[in-house]
Formats: sequence, C-alpha cells, structure tokens
Amino acid sequence: MLQNQYVREMRKYGVRGLRYDAAKHSKHEQIERSITPPLKNYNERLHNTNLFNPKYHEKVVMNYMEYLVTCQLDEEQMSSLLYERDDLSAIDFSLLMKTIKAFSFGGDLQTLASKPGSTISSIPSKRRILININHDFPNNGNLLNDFLFNHQQDEQLAMAYMAALPFSRPLVYWDGQVLKSTTEIKIMMGRRVLAMRRGLIKVALPISSSTMNSTHYI
Repeated sequence: MLQNQYVREMRKYGVRGLRYDAAKHSKHEQIERSITPPLKNYNERLHNTNLFNPKYHEKVVMNYMEYLVTCQLDEEQMSSLLYERDDLSAIDFSLLMKTIKAFSFGGDLQTLASKPGSTISSIPSKRRILININHDFPNNGNLLNDFLFNHQQDEQLAMAYMAALPFSRPLVYWDGQVLKSTTEIKIMMGRRVLAMRRGLIKVALPISSSTMNSTHYI
C-alpha cells in the first residue's frame, strides 16, 4: 500500500512520529486505520503504519493529533479518543485558551498554577503537546483571532511557562523568514527546530519539501 510505503520512507529519513491533522473531523475508526492498524502477528509491524506505534519501539516516538477544541463537546470527544488510543498525544488547545485568558487584561495568572487536588488541563501531562502559536492562527484573517495573544511579550512568557511544565513538549513555530517575532525561531546548527522537550531539541516532522532530507533528531 502507498500509505505503508510512505511511512517506511519517513522512518528512513529519521521521522519518529506523525501529526494527524483535523482529527475532530475524522471518525475514530479512520484514525485507527491511518495510524495504527490492528496487528495480526508480530512480523506485521514491519510492514504497516504501526511503525509509528511507540509500543513497538525503544526509541522515542511522538504521535499526536490536532484536535481543535472550541466547545465542551469537542473536549469530551477528544478525551474519549485519547482514552481509546493510549499511544496518541494531542495538542492542548484548552490549556492554550486558558493561558491566553490568564495573560489578557484583567486575567489571573494564578489560574495557571498547579494546585493540590486539581489539574490545569484535562489532557494527562505526559500526553499533551503545547503550543503558543502555529501556522494557522495568524494566517486566516480574523477567523482564529481567539487563539492569538494580545502582545508579543505575552506570547514569549506563555512559551516559557509551557516549556517549564512537567513532561512539557512544546511545539515551536517558525515560518522560515528573518527572525523578527516570537512566531519565528533561528536555525540552530543549520537545522530547523520544530519541537523541544525539557531542553532536548529534536525535529519531529519536515516543515517543507526542501527540509525533507534533513529531518532527524539532533
């Protein structure tokens, strides 16, 4: 199958995870087929898309989905999917919105503090992917303005906060242009950085076809 061949080629390039876009618009069964098909026998794992299933790899694998949460129903459905698929992580849009509100005029930063007996997010800390901005938010007119911070310094502080959280896996967005805002990052050692985890910098996926051949962990 073309899908299986694609995944094998990605593994050759050093890609150790995949991002499932717009997961809220897909049935759970479709996500199951796309990312981790059921195994019939041990050897099948070498030929199917469960090359990205962390259960069968000693090295770190990061599979995550972009499940945009805009209401309580979205939250419940995403939680249900995460419960069904314990090998998947998800972008924590709810925590992003909570952080934006805390940094807004009249907001309360204490809402971001971890307190005994409570959690700052419905997604388990080891399974959440954190963002302060991505490629969609500033490039869709006013459609996604609710996901944008009001000031550049707020955006910077939010990333610092997210990076300091336990088991943090913040995604860092860079559009390849001259560094002029917090939505862009420098090329480090000639490589494009997409994700950081507790100080360890690694590339998760290529951001353009020109970077495909250099996609690997650093």
